[in-house]
Amino acid sequence: MITTEIPQFLQELEEHFNAAMISNDVERIAECITDDWLLVTPEAGPVPRGLLSRRP
Repeated sequence: MITTEIPQFLQELEEHFNAAMISNDVERIAECITDDWLLVTPEAGPVPRGLLSRRP
C-alpha cells in the first residue's frame, strides 16, 4: 500500500472551507469556491454557487 501525505496547504484550505460551510455564512463560503463550483446533495441535488445567496 502506498501512502502519501497531504500537503499542509491543502489541509488548511480544507479546514477553511469546512469552517465556512459549518458557519453557514454565504460570504465566507464564497471566498472558498470558484464561479463554476457545484454542491451536490441528496436533498436538493445540484446547487450552483449562484443559489447560495438565495436561501429561503
